[in-house]
Amino acid sequence: MEVEKTEKGPFLEVGSGTSPYGIRLAKAGHDVVAVDISRVELAEARRNVRSENVEMQFVRADIEHLPFRSKSFNTVICGTVLHHMYYALKDTLAEFVRVLQEGGKMVAFEPNSHDLLEYLFYHPRNPLHFKSPNERPLCPRELRRMLSSVGFSSIRIEPTVFYSDSFFPRLSALFRACVAAYRPIAFMLGKIDPKGAWDGNYLVVSSVK
Repeated sequence: MEVEKTEKGPFLEVGSGTSPYGIRLAKAGHDVVAVDISRVELAEARRNVRSENVEMQFVRADIEHLPFRSKSFNTVICGTVLHHMYYALKDTLAEFVRVLQEGGKMVAFEPNSHDLLEYLFYHPRNPLHFKSPNERPLCPRELRRMLSSVGFSSIRIEPTVFYSDSFFPRLSALFRACVAAYRPIAFMLGKIDPKGAWDGNYLVVSSVK
């Protein structure tokens, strides 16, 4: 999500965690506010900001009820956040619309339900799942419809491939076995690189208020 090259602030990073995107934007000279509900994550984000010698604002809040005035931000950034909001996704997106200025943009990076491995990894109805019960991989068609219903336009939802060998050892043994079995198929389909890095098929979402 290389928005730091083209967009103007202020930026709102929602569900920021340790603020990987916000720090990049702040280093590029933008005004950034990071929001997360976890005190622990925000504390680590503050440490990261100090180590990078940049300035940001941090707010502890629920992203379903953002403590900001309407039309306060130009861009909302969320990296692997929306799939946690399955039961409140529409209300969360509507809240993003509220705090965005006219013509403001939302950019997101989320797991794709159309990819077999992402479906298995993120959907709690299968025995391989070991994450939060609120998580769901996102269906592009349903997400597009929901974004439109709350007031977004110029919606772009594009698949992108995410490779990570470092993340692979953290998977359960059963899931690693499934990935290993899937590798030859993925390679033939062009979904995996020759080095054998694990392929995660994600969605890049961009929409304008």
